[in-house]
Amino acid sequence: MSKVMKRALGIWIESKIGCPVVAGWQAKATTPPTYPFAILVDLGYSNEPLGCGKRDHVTRNAVTDFVETSGRFFRATADYRLQVYAIGTSSSSGRAVADAKLDLLEAAIMDLQAQRTPITMTDSEASPAVTLSLEAISMTGRSTPPDDTSGVPVVYSSAQTIRMIRLLRSAQNVEGVIQQIHMNEEEPDD
Repeated sequence: MSKVMKRALGIWIESKIGCPVVAGWQAKATTPPTYPFAILVDLGYSNEPLGCGKRDHVTRNAVTDFVETSGRFFRATADYRLQVYAIGTSSSSGRAVADAKLDLLEAAIMDLQAQRTPITMTDSEASPAVTLSLEAISMTGRSTPPDDTSGVPVVYSSAQTIRMIRLLRSAQNVEGVIQQIHMNEEEPDD
């Protein structure tokens, strides 16, 4: 699921900042690059159980009201690093261009956080398209890596770390159904 999340995030970012976003492994294949462009790198993924009981949710049969499935909720957290590369133009420096792209991303994430509807992102490159629901998306850090002065033109970059949190639900079928319980009750002595 991490690949789908990364691709959906990359598609969403590309639509917000207006420059190509490539996965980290594709960056070396893109020669020569068209500036500005961004590289999205997967930093880490964790999956933690939510709740403390044996099961967090159950699904009941509509007719018999017996439990059919039970399961748990998990909080999946994925961290990504977006690094924007830009060169200077006659009207602005490369650093200003890279920072402006990250400012656009920051504003788009803040808009997502402020909306009252569920946050969704779609991986339109998957067949069929996959829509992911997010519990939260946030920016966890911003940095300015050193400039690449090894060639002409000088390449400037700025980086942003993004955290996405989803609630995942695991379910398994109930193995047996107890329909009735008979308990031996003793009659009280008179």
